[in-house]
Amino acid sequence: MLVIGLGNTILGDDGAGIYTVRRLRTLLAADGLIPPVDFAECSAGGLELLELMLGYQQIVIVDAWPCSTPWPCGAVWSCSTAWPSGATRPCSAACPNDGVVPHPGEVRVFDLQALKYTPAAASFHQVGLPGAMELAHRLGLPLPDGVQIWAIAAADVGFREGCTPAVAGAVEATAKRLAQIIPR
Repeated sequence: MLVIGLGNTILGDDGAGIYTVRRLRTLLAADGLIPPVDFAECSAGGLELLELMLGYQQIVIVDAWPCSTPWPCGAVWSCSTAWPSGATRPCSAACPNDGVVPHPGEVRVFDLQALKYTPAAASFHQVGLPGAMELAHRLGLPLPDGVQIWAIAAADVGFREGCTPAVAGAVEATAKRLAQIIPR
């Protein structure tokens, strides 16, 4: 298994994925256990991200999701620091919040299929993750059996270090949730 934190730590909430992976490593080390998992930090997507993923059976990607972009349909898990006690709830394709714009700090978990029809790149010269996976498949490259995307809704991606309070709370909650489900 590979857990990848995506983002840029000098762009505020965009660093949420990287901060989550760093916190997850700390939580697992505090347990004194060395799980059969690798960690990576990455600030690129598409083909560069695909290169990191090759050779792994299971991938977890943690990344920031812009609050201006609606969630794709099909979240399998959701949590928010705005809900009482950081509650979690299962979602389905019929979840009433699918397709709506998230609020800062909300977390959703998707499979790769859910991202198939989302905007993937900033230009025609870039390839999003679904496109990169399709290319790898056509080239016969060894693809993971499962890819989960843990998306944290980001509010402020301006030039600064650290996350806003809502996103920092989501980073902590997401790291703790991942620590519970990572095989040991």
